[in-house]
Amino acid sequence: MTRAAVILVGATLLAGCAFTNPGACTAIGYIYEADLQTSGDFATLEVCSGDECVVAGVEPAPDATDGSLPMLYVNAGRDGHWAVGSIAGTLDSVTVRAYDTAGALLKEQDYGLEWTRTGGSEECGGPAETPPLSFDL
Repeated sequence: MTRAAVILVGATLLAGCAFTNPGACTAIGYIYEADLQTSGDFATLEVCSGDECVVAGVEPAPDATDGSLPMLYVNAGRDGHWAVGSIAGTLDSVTVRAYDTAGALLKEQDYGLEWTRTGGSEECGGPAETPPLSFDL
C-alpha cells in the first residue's frame, strides 16, 4: 500500500469512530419551558428561580458587559398560559407572585419542578418536560 492510501484508510476509520462513539455528545443547547396556567385577575405576574426574578412578558436585556442572555424568562401565551423557561438547564423550582395595579401582592406560590427527559440520552442530555403549573387566584 502506498503512503497516501494508508493515510486515507486511517483517516476514514478515525472519522467513522467519531460518528459512532457513544461517548461523543453534540454541542446542542436546549430551552427548558414549563407551562404556567393562570386564572383570575391580576395586573403583574412575577416569576423567580433562586435569586433571579423576572416580570412576565418583560424582555430582560442581555448583559452589556459580557453579552450573556437572560437565564430565566416568562412569555405570555394564550388563554392564561405562560411559558416559564431557562436556557441554562432545567429549573429546580420557581416562585410565582401576582400583583394588583397598585403593586399589592395578591398571591404567592412555590413550585418544585420534576423534569422528564423526552429525547437525547442519559450521557448527553436532551429535551425535557415538566407537568403544567396551575396558579389560580
